[in-house]
Amino acid sequence: MLKSSDGRTWTSYDGPSDPQGYADPIAVLPGGRLLLDIDGWSDARAHHAPARPIGLYAGTDWAELRAVPLVGPFAHQDPHTFEPSILDVAVTTGSVTIYALTPDQGGVVSSSDGGTSWRRDHAR
Repeated sequence: MLKSSDGRTWTSYDGPSDPQGYADPIAVLPGGRLLLDIDGWSDARAHHAPARPIGLYAGTDWAELRAVPLVGPFAHQDPHTFEPSILDVAVTTGSVTIYALTPDQGGVVSSSDGGTSWRRDHAR
C-alpha cells in the first residue's frame, strides 16, 4: 500500500500498527452490549492468518470487545481460519437475532443471545 500527504510524493505504508477490524453488521444487544461481525483484519496477508480470530465480537464498549466463542454448529472450527457466514442481523425492539449458514452451508441457524447458543432454523 502507498500513502501520500500531497498527492505527488508516495511512500510505502504497511497500515496501522494495531490491527483494524472490518465489521459488518454492527448491532446493540438488549442491555447495551455491542455485537460486531468482524469480516477481516488489516494484518491478514496471503498465507498469513490474522492475529485475532474472524467472526463475532461482543462487549460493553469498543475497548472491551472480545471474540464470541464458537459454539453449537461452529464448535469444531478453528477460530483463526473459520469465518461464520453471517446472513443477516435482525434488530427489533428488545431483541437482536443473528442468522448464519451452518459450516457445511447446508442449513441456517440463528442466535438470539449474541452467539452464545444457536438453533437450527427452517429455511428455503
